[in-house]
Amino acid sequence: MKPALTPLLVLVAGAGLAAGSLALPAPPAGAPPSRSLPALAGGYVELVAQFEEAVDEWREKHRAAETIEERRELRKSHPVVSFYPRFKALAKRGEGRALLWMVGNARDYLGSSKKARDVKAGLYATLVQKHASEIWAGKLVASLAREKRTLGEEGVRKHLLAIGDMSKRDAVAAAAFFELAKRLGKGSDEERGRAEELWERIARDFGDTEVAAKVETARTAHLYEVGGRPPDFTTKDTDGVEFKLSDYSGKVVMLDFWGFW
Repeated sequence: MKPALTPLLVLVAGAGLAAGSLALPAPPAGAPPSRSLPALAGGYVELVAQFEEAVDEWREKHRAAETIEERRELRKSHPVVSFYPRFKALAKRGEGRALLWMVGNARDYLGSSKKARDVKAGLYATLVQKHASEIWAGKLVASLAREKRTLGEEGVRKHLLAIGDMSKRDAVAAAAFFELAKRLGKGSDEERGRAEELWERIARDFGDTEVAAKVETARTAHLYEVGGRPPDFTTKDTDGVEFKLSDYSGKVVMLDFWGFW
């Protein structure tokens, strides 16, 4: 039997919550995770819809502005300024998707790439540790894949490995290992060996996932990219002398494929 939850009354002034941090009461002892509590302002989905509507209205005003000064002034009132604290309040209540929203909007809210990098690094750490098993965590994997500049390649790989190891959802774990294997497959011989281990692990442990069906194509895709290492093969020259492609490593090689029909 789940423990009873203490009702929480949220007073909303006007059309929405005031911008700024909210003082939230601590959950009662023994209470279930805070994500089970009623969400602020109608919940994450509703808040996203409100934000997108506000952004549409802001863009209309921005397009209608006639001077540079008007546009500069409008930038100060971008909806992210008032909505960021509201998503932060949701995140404090355990809504992990709000953290992911904050990651995507940190730069616009803070107005500084450096500050945003530091904040995003902390947000990602929390997301990986606390929300790797959420049904929406595939979006976390996709977001991490674009964060090389923010977290560094090693930071991205570390988080992907952690999600793969910790997530209790096969689809999420497989997606994390899949992205990690693609990255390792473009590296050194040792890294490509680790990538092969991950490809095999996906096929073995997560065979029912959509990602598993893409393994065979993905594991060789890097070979045909610019800078990739093509598969070695052995053939004979016009004099019948056998040679391997790898014999010409580091040199320019033109391959001419032809045949008879």
